[in-house]
Amino acid sequence: MIDEFWNAIPEEFPGISLDVFIVMPNHLHGIVFIEPHTDDSPGVVLGDVMKWFKGITGHHYGRGVRERGWPPYAGEFWHRGYYDHIVRDERDLDRIRAYIVNNPANWSSDRLYRLPEDV
Repeated sequence: MIDEFWNAIPEEFPGISLDVFIVMPNHLHGIVFIEPHTDDSPGVVLGDVMKWFKGITGHHYGRGVRERGWPPYAGEFWHRGYYDHIVRDERDLDRIRAYIVNNPANWSSDRLYRLPEDV
């Protein structure tokens, strides 16, 4: 479900394209490209994209809990904010891509790591 709505972002927000993306057990990582503002286009704000994504996925997951027996969660589905980083150059982009791709292999050493029975 998360993957489906992540990949729908460019349809919802023209001017956005997506790069690598990974869903982790308690967070996700992804690269979002935002086309620059022009006189013909007001541009897209990352905060609006994240608000839409978090809202629609939270709503659909809640429906899955009620209607499909998905595991419930305590509190909010997503944390209030998000972390962003402006990619400065190709080297930075390559570093971030590698981090995202390799993140699952490093999960057990993550400070937020929990086994499924701990959640």
